[in-house]
Amino acid sequence: MDPSAQGRGAEVCDLRDAAAERAFREPFLTAVLVATFLVSVVLLLASLLPYVGPHSYILRELSMLMLGAALMMFLHYRVLRRYFVREWCHAVEQTLEPCLDDLKHSLSESVEGLVPGIEHVIVPSVQTLLQETQGDINTIRDSVATAVDVMVNFSGVLRGAETSGIVSIFPKRHTERGEKSAMDAIMEEMRAESGSIRFMGITLGDYFLDRGQLHSAFEGVLQAGKSTGLNVKALIVDPECEALRQRARWEAGEEFGTAPMFYRSTTFIDTDGAARTAPHLCEKYADVLEVRMYGQAPMGFLVLTSRCAFWESYNYAARGGNVPVLQIQAGTELYDLYKKHFDRIWKASKPLPQ
Repeated sequence: MDPSAQGRGAEVCDLRDAAAERAFREPFLTAVLVATFLVSVVLLLASLLPYVGPHSYILRELSMLMLGAALMMFLHYRVLRRYFVREWCHAVEQTLEPCLDDLKHSLSESVEGLVPGIEHVIVPSVQTLLQETQGDINTIRDSVATAVDVMVNFSGVLRGAETSGIVSIFPKRHTERGEKSAMDAIMEEMRAESGSIRFMGITLGDYFLDRGQLHSAFEGVLQAGKSTGLNVKALIVDPECEALRQRARWEAGEEFGTAPMFYRSTTFIDTDGAARTAPHLCEKYADVLEVRMYGQAPMGFLVLTSRCAFWESYNYAARGGNVPVLQIQAGTELYDLYKKHFDRIWKASKPLPQ
């Protein structure tokens, strides 16, 4: 038998002996033994009395029985109980130890059999997880690198815009960026201005033509300007100039660059309409509005107020309104350049036909 098992069996038996001794020392058991002994002594003494007579024999027998019972009880707890406890422990050890050894051996074999199965399941799973994690890490790393590149490039754009005095960029003239479009921002600046507004384009049809999107709002600015001392100067292209013919040729087609097709192009029709409508507005708001015509090739749509400028460059790929609009802070070099651009064209311009 395993020595450790024998030691455990001995410990169990010692515990049983200690329990038996504690039971023997219990007050109730002690009182029973003492009472039994006293009763036997009393019965023995009573049998010796002369007046008991023939009952003395019975008393002595009872006394001996009580004394014997007390002695048997004492021997049971002090000797026999310990003996039987040890034999019981030994029998239990002999019976259970082989079973425990078999159980231990079976469990060991089962565990050893499970290890390859666990490795077969877990190792591929761990490898797959590591590969997926590595793939995720690479994806995250590439995303971070891309984001960093975008931020670096964007920071360069911001530095360039800040240096140039550009405070905002609108995707297109009529396209909303967030809550408002460039046209909304321009009208806000016009309404807030009480000093001077300078703007130029090809037809300025949004402002001068009756069907223009901002015609009513623009008239509201002119009406309010009567009481604030507002001065508005506007430049439109001369409908009869060669620059507008070239513009029509590129916008509408080769055949629209010469008469009579030129006069059928929307380029001429819109510009001529603005030139015919503008005198009426100038007469109506004589103290506020002044409009002149220029013959140079139109380069862009420009609005100047005392606080900022809006610039949209023209191209020959399409009509205006299809490129970003820059909002430029007043007092910057770029703002001053566009202000000089307007002033020079204004000096070379001519008045509207009467």
